[in-house]
Amino acid sequence: QELLTGAVFQVSAWRKEDRTCPVYSRIVSDHGGIVRLEDLPVGEADQAGVITPYIYTVEELVPPDGYAVSQTSWEFSFQPDRDGISYAWDAMAEEVLYAVNEKTKVVIRKEDFDSGAFVDGAQMAVYEVLGTDEQGRYQYEEENPVQTWMTRAETPSYVLEGLTAGRTYLLMEIK
Repeated sequence: QELLTGAVFQVSAWRKEDRTCPVYSRIVSDHGGIVRLEDLPVGEADQAGVITPYIYTVEELVPPDGYAVSQTSWEFSFQPDRDGISYAWDAMAEEVLYAVNEKTKVVIRKEDFDSGAFVDGAQMAVYEVLGTDEQGRYQYEEENPVQTWMTRAETPSYVLEGLTAGRTYLLMEIK
C-alpha cells in the first residue's frame, strides 16, 4: 500500500478517570508517510509503584493533499508491563496504527434546466483558482485544467477524485 505524505495528527494522553484535560498533547506531521513518536509516557505510578496507563487518542487533523480527512479516531494504552514482568531499562512499549485515507470525491452531473434530461456531449473542465483580478474575476491557467471530460447521457454522473480541501476550483463548460 502506498504511503501518503502531508498528514497532520493530534496525539493526546488522558488519565483513565479524567477525560477533560489531557496530560500530554502534541501535533505531529509525517515524514515520508510515517509518524514516529518516541519517549511517550506510559502512565502514572502510584506510591506503591503500580503504573496506571494513560489512554491515548490519535486524530487526523489535516489529510494528505487530494484526500479526505480520516473519520477514524484511534485509542490505545501502553501496557504497564509484559505479563507481570517489568520492562527492561532499554525496552520499549510499542503501538502501531495505520491511517487509511480515501481520495476526495465530487460528483458532477450536467442536466437541462427545463427538462431535467442529462446533457450529452458537453466538454467540461475543472481548474484550480489562482486568485482574482481587480474586478473579482477568477484567475486560472486555461491551458492547465485539473481534469477535462465529455458528458454522456448513458453515464450522467462524473466522479472527480483527488481535489485538495481548502483550495478553490472552477467548473466550466468549454464546448
